[in-house]
Amino acid sequence: MEIVDAAEGQVIVADTAGSVVSRRNLPAAREADAAARTELGWFLALTDAVPPRIRMPSEHGTWMPDSTYSRAVALGADDAAGLVWQSFSPFRVWRIGADTDWLPVEFQRISPDWFDGDIASSVRLNPGIWSTTSVVSIGPGYVHTLANRATDRRLLLWFDSHGRFERYSTVDAPIGFVAGAAGARVVLAVRTLNTTEFVKYSWEEVADSTEATTQEEKR
Repeated sequence: MEIVDAAEGQVIVADTAGSVVSRRNLPAAREADAAARTELGWFLALTDAVPPRIRMPSEHGTWMPDSTYSRAVALGADDAAGLVWQSFSPFRVWRIGADTDWLPVEFQRISPDWFDGDIASSVRLNPGIWSTTSVVSIGPGYVHTLANRATDRRLLLWFDSHGRFERYSTVDAPIGFVAGAAGARVVLAVRTLNTTEFVKYSWEEVADSTEATTQEEKR
């Protein structure tokens, strides 16, 4: 495992038992708010830098988005690209990788029309009340967690491997996913009830009951 230690500006290499194998310096890591490891190297979201920017792997330079909002960074669909998510409304997302010569390609933005009832109204009329807590890879896609800054409600937005929205669910608890291991079908979350704790969840794919019913009706 490789872990970015932003406080020390290092990458820590550890084995599966948690023992440190080695350390190495990572330029600009002290300014990093988020990081993602790809096969080409590390993407770093340098939100404490002036101006805030995204540092590409290796010698591919930096990118300064047209907004001062902080960013969350996740792996791209092929592990050779980075997905950069805006932390506040309008929740834009870009893909950056070698296949686009390191030029950002914007995907669709989060839309209030995806949601029902009070959630749609909240997103539409009070966009500042929602903020990104994390984006993690689960299976072939991603789960983007939005936190309601006034309550404990969380929105879990599910995207496919290319950043296209698929569905959402709600959780009325102060929880946020922080890491996923698709091959092991587990995801790590931080949950704050009486105390703050790490929780490991296992997951499995479940068939869409609506789709199954529709197919049955067609028969």
